[in-house]
Amino acid sequence: MNQQDLDVVGELKRVFGELAGQNLDAVDPQVPFLDLGLDSLFLTQASAALKGRFGVKVTFRQLLESFPSFATLGDHLKSAAPIAKIAAGATGPSANAGPVPPSLELAPSEAPANGAPAGERLTGTSLERIINAQMKLMEQQLTLLRRSTPQQGAFKFPEAAVAAGRQLPTSPAPAVLPAPAPSPVAQHGPFRPLDRGESGGLSERQQEHLRWLTDRYLSRTRRSREYTQQHRAHLADPRAVAGFKQIWKEIVYPIVSCRSAGAYLWDLDGER
Repeated sequence: MNQQDLDVVGELKRVFGELAGQNLDAVDPQVPFLDLGLDSLFLTQASAALKGRFGVKVTFRQLLESFPSFATLGDHLKSAAPIAKIAAGATGPSANAGPVPPSLELAPSEAPANGAPAGERLTGTSLERIINAQMKLMEQQLTLLRRSTPQQGAFKFPEAAVAAGRQLPTSPAPAVLPAPAPSPVAQHGPFRPLDRGESGGLSERQQEHLRWLTDRYLSRTRRSREYTQQHRAHLADPRAVAGFKQIWKEIVYPIVSCRSAGAYLWDLDGER
């Protein structure tokens, strides 16, 4: 692994470490992210961080499948990210600050009028020293602004314009029209299902098939039905009667199992 590889991987570890709140410098770059304990929620946040740091969009799916480690992700960024983005490290705000224009250079602070050294006024706690320094800086800035801004007299409006403004007629207030009466809104009650009768809207052939299915189902699960009826007070749960309808209420009851093996279970009637 050459120096450029180490730089990219090191920067990736720094970005991921800031998100994770821990130091990842000693981590093996070949170990997958999931093995490091970086879950799917973390990788989603890392995808946005990579976009902001390197200017390359790396999706969550790519972090899981295509670039699942620091090494593979570093190889991808070397070919996809701009060189300037890779070379740029974490710089403070002072590195990008330009030089102070000559017109805004502050004059050296003058000694107090009472003759005491300037350092004596900055005694006290650190907070007091900071506040005193900021107050001095503001005073010097205000002094520079006063020197650079020419004094101008108060602006006076022409008398003709003032007189004309007094003679402008005022427009009458618009008439307020009465609000239209609200249109009647139909009252909606709670939802009511369609009444299809006792047959549930089934044809004669469908009803005949349902009767055949009910008889066959009851014959195979008779003991589960009896057990449910016997313990009705304990099984009175909405999940036990999900999908209940009047036309097939006789076959809506839970299947009671007595044993299981692998993917199979056996009910009280011995049916697998």
